[in-house]
Amino acid sequence: MGHLFLILLVCLVYISVYMYTSPEPFTNSNNIVIALLCVCPNNIVVEFAKKMAKSYKVYILCDDVYCVTPEEPSVTFIKISDEEVIRAHYTKSNMAIRKIPSAWDKALYYFCVQNTMPSHVWFIEEDVFVPRVSILSELDEKYPTTDLIAKQNVSKDEDPDFDWWFDAEEITTHPLYRSLVCATRVSRTLLDEVKNVVDQHHRLYFIEILFNTIVHEKQMLLAMPVELSAIIWRNDWEDADIDANHIYHPVKVLTEQKRYREMLAGVPNSGVEAFRGKFQN
Repeated sequence: MGHLFLILLVCLVYISVYMYTSPEPFTNSNNIVIALLCVCPNNIVVEFAKKMAKSYKVYILCDDVYCVTPEEPSVTFIKISDEEVIRAHYTKSNMAIRKIPSAWDKALYYFCVQNTMPSHVWFIEEDVFVPRVSILSELDEKYPTTDLIAKQNVSKDEDPDFDWWFDAEEITTHPLYRSLVCATRVSRTLLDEVKNVVDQHHRLYFIEILFNTIVHEKQMLLAMPVELSAIIWRNDWEDADIDANHIYHPVKVLTEQKRYREMLAGVPNSGVEAFRGKFQN
C-alpha cells in the first residue's frame, strides 16, 4: 500500500509540473528579423514595432529618405536613396506601382547586399494588420527552417490570366508560381537566390512571382499556413471578421489597425481555421 501511495504522489507531482506549467516564451535562436515596409512610419507603426522588438530585431524601411523618424533604440530605421538601389540593379520587383525603385526593391537590396546576417526575414507591408506579435513567433516555431512562408502557391496553369506572368517570362524559363506577399517570411538561402537573379539579369521581376518561382525551381521548403489566409488583394473588413489568429490585408487606415488591437485585447485565442475558405486571390 505504501508503494502505491508513493507512485500516486509521484504521478501527481509530474502532472502538476509538466501539464500546468506555463510554456516558455519564444526565443529567437535562428536570428529571424522583421522588416516593416512603408513610405514614412507614423507613431502607430513605431509603437507596434517597439512591441515586436521585445522578441525580434525590427527594421523599418522608409521609402522616403527624407522621412523624419524618432530616436528609438529598439528599432532600426533604414533609408536608402533611389539612386543607390538603381545603381545596384535592384529594381522592378513591383511594376504594379509607378515608383521605381519601390520599397520592395530597397528591402531586397538591403537584405541581399547590405545585411546578410539574418537567417530569415519577415517582410510586412504597412497596410498589413498583425493582431499580435506572438502570431509570428508561433509560425516561426512551427516552421523554423522553411524557406518561404506565404499565403499560397498558384501556378501559371492554374491562373493563366494573372496580369504579371509576362514580367517573369522576360527573365526565367522555369515554371512560374505566384503568391500574395504582403506578409511573408523569406530565408537567407532564398535571398541569396534573389541576389543571383540580379547578378545575372541586372533586375528583379514581379515580387509576387519571384519568391515562389525560385522555391519551386530550387526545390526549397514552402509553407502556406492558415494564419495567412486572410491576406487578400482587396477587401473591406467588418469588425466581425477580425480575430487574433489571422494576419489581415488590406487594412490601410492605421488607426483601424490600432482599434482592432484594442478590440482584441483580452480576447482568448481560438483554434485557427482557414479564413472563410473563399479568399484565393
